[in-house]
Parts: sequence; structure tokens; C-alpha cells
Amino acid sequence: TQLHRAGLLELVENYMALTPVEAQIAWEKAVSFERNSPFLIQLSKELGLTEEFVDQLFVDAAKI
Repeated sequence: TQLHRAGLLELVENYMALTPVEAQIAWEKAVSFERNSPFLIQLSKELGLTEEFVDQLFVDAAKI
């Protein structure tokens, strides 16, 4: 939901479509995300998102 609100959902979905099938399955089945997981750190760097921006995404998501 927060990715959609931030206008990032399509970008992230397009990125995930290029990842290995195992990563796609893990992404689709995830019910929560760890801010400091290696995958999210890599994803945010690949998408050019700053640490501050990602932190704010998590803050905003916690309010949902």
C-alpha cells in the first residue's frame, strides 16, 4: 500500500519482474518487510532511493 501511495509500486514491480523466480516468489508471499534486510538495501540502491526516503516509507507504512 505504501509503495502505491509513494508512486513506487509499478517501478518496484517492474524491477522484481527482472529478478530470479525465487526472489519474485519471496516478494509476492511476504507479509512484512525488514527495513535493514540485505534485499531491501540492495533494492533501494538499485532504484536510487536514499536511506532517508526508505526510512520515511517505513514510518508512513507503520501508520497504515
